[in-house]
Amino acid sequence: MAVKTYPPQFLFYIQIIIDNIEGGFSDHKADTGGKTMHGITERLARTHGYKGDMKHLSMDEAIDIYYEEFWKGKVSNHIKHHLAFHLFDCSINSGYSRAVKILQEALGLKADGLLGVDTVNAISQHTEKEIIYLFGINRMYFYSTLANYSTFGKGWRNRLLKLSNLDWELEAEKYE
Repeated sequence: MAVKTYPPQFLFYIQIIIDNIEGGFSDHKADTGGKTMHGITERLARTHGYKGDMKHLSMDEAIDIYYEEFWKGKVSNHIKHHLAFHLFDCSINSGYSRAVKILQEALGLKADGLLGVDTVNAISQHTEKEIIYLFGINRMYFYSTLANYSTFGKGWRNRLLKLSNLDWELEAEKYE
């Protein structure tokens, strides 16, 4: 079997997510995602051909799913600064189309879930810091509207706070 290679930006971001956000196995009764390993739901793992017990999904298999499902041809094609990280993380947590809609709403655009020319142009009208801030606010608002917010809201809030406080220079030094 050939060893897969991934773009450096993806590897940098996925390592931060693995080290700081996504844990091991989970099967919380209130989580509509069901059984989850390394942040990958059983449904998603099955879609990507995984047939085993979710407790045995390897980190390498999870990384490949993250790449194929949430990075390749999506975030990687359009955004080169750290907004890409936040959009990638939101995609993992809420789905790619929903993440783009949250971003579009933060930009004051019609939310169609497609990361096209209008969205990319609107991104370019803001500083990186501004757009990440606006995106984070809209993301937290979205979570607060979900039926299971009372169960998972504190965790989602902590996730956003942790990600919004990343020191990018320090993170880069860890993985060089």
